[in-house]
Amino acid sequence: MSLDESLLRPVALMHNAGREHRDVWRRFDRALHAERRRGGSWPSYIHAPPSLGAEVAAATQYRGLGSLAQPHILSALAAWRPTQGIYRFHPTLLEELWRTPLTGELPAELYRSLPEWCVYVETPGRDAGPGKPMHGFFAHLAPGDDGSETLELLFDMRAPFPMLAPAQVLLFGTLEESVKESLRRRVEPDLPSLPAWLDPIVDETVDPLSSILSTLLYLCSESPELRDAEGRREAPAPPTPKAPKRKGQVERLAAAAAPTVWETAYELGRRLQEAQEPDGESGDGKRTVRPHVRRAHWHTYWRGPRDGPRTRSLKWVSPLLINARRAAGPTIRNVGSERRGEA
Repeated sequence: MSLDESLLRPVALMHNAGREHRDVWRRFDRALHAERRRGGSWPSYIHAPPSLGAEVAAATQYRGLGSLAQPHILSALAAWRPTQGIYRFHPTLLEELWRTPLTGELPAELYRSLPEWCVYVETPGRDAGPGKPMHGFFAHLAPGDDGSETLELLFDMRAPFPMLAPAQVLLFGTLEESVKESLRRRVEPDLPSLPAWLDPIVDETVDPLSSILSTLLYLCSESPELRDAEGRREAPAPPTPKAPKRKGQVERLAAAAAPTVWETAYELGRRLQEAQEPDGESGDGKRTVRPHVRRAHWHTYWRGPRDGPRTRSLKWVSPLLINARRAAGPTIRNVGSERRGEA
């Protein structure tokens, strides 16, 4: 896949898909319209059912390789195209999030608060697994076959294997349990559990996924620190469908006029970076360093009355608990309300 170097990577990937698949985005609009007319419905934080990606991929004239991955690729790009948000983390903050372990059960409902249907997160110098360097990744939610929801990832891989590689995270249980079940469904669907000989694959998959999911959880916060690189906006805006102009046409989700690069957690990252720098010399001439207390971590707590309905919330606890009072991480939002209008 050759990319136009004058474009941002995800934009070039989207244009490439449009060239390789004939009339693909109009086909998505028509498929969405037909699905709604058949009575199909899905939550507003999900762009489309996963079956539409396979339907559109089968109907287009694809001229490249990797046909099995095309439904996943097209679904991610179709969900990203109306908003085209690119999330660029401050390097220090990205490092802290990448090192923050994700323990306990996956907070499945919290991922519903992604700021857009699909996001592209830049990950300079990061890997999707051992020997799998990547430029970044797309992430969006999709309804699962059993009524649950899955987090669909699309890795934008770097050399020596430049390609788009899909992955799926089943949002239940712990991350290790989720990876084992996903692998069992792909490799040994007739067995009740994953064979032990596949445990090394599980081990090498869990660590990078933990980092990726922690990064996405920051975007799901009540007030993530986002700054338009050109100073135009402070938060992503939902896409506005275009009404049909003539009878027989369908409602369209037009592409964003231009991509938006969201500088993410730059102020928090700057404070973290300052706290990690040497703090001059002490009175006895020895070099001192600003204190830090502990590694960052996710803290789960509950909101609501003890004798009534309660909701789970999640907070990223910054490693700066001394000399950085304003550097506390944001609290993950409750997800009772939906923000994008019913699909």
